[in-house]
Amino acid sequence: MSSSSSTVSNNIPPIETQKEILCRLKTTLFDGDLFVLLHTNVMASHDIKDLLKHVDLLTSPSVVVSFVIEFSAFLDQLLELHKSLDHEKYEFETRVVDISKWNKQIEELQAKVKEAWVLQARADDTTQ
Repeated sequence: MSSSSSTVSNNIPPIETQKEILCRLKTTLFDGDLFVLLHTNVMASHDIKDLLKHVDLLTSPSVVVSFVIEFSAFLDQLLELHKSLDHEKYEFETRVVDISKWNKQIEELQAKVKEAWVLQARADDTTQ
């Protein structure tokens, strides 16, 4: 392997040249429906971010450098949003479980109160 070779984790195979990196970016970002990909596959954001990290910003045209910087920032925001939504979903599910437990406890207490009323009514009937 040459000194310019890189390795990208996850589903992206080793990369040899900047041309290959840019071709993979083109294929990933522009030859498919990027928004569907990012919406349905959170790991795609990580894979694209890893691929962007391998673009040589020193030798790339300024338009590529600007794109890499801006798109990386967008992916950072997207990943933060996913993290925030996952946290909110976890909190929501936790609250739903808590509410279910509370509802069960309320039903149990209502049954005990009803039973106490029945016992009290019987006691009142026998004392009269």
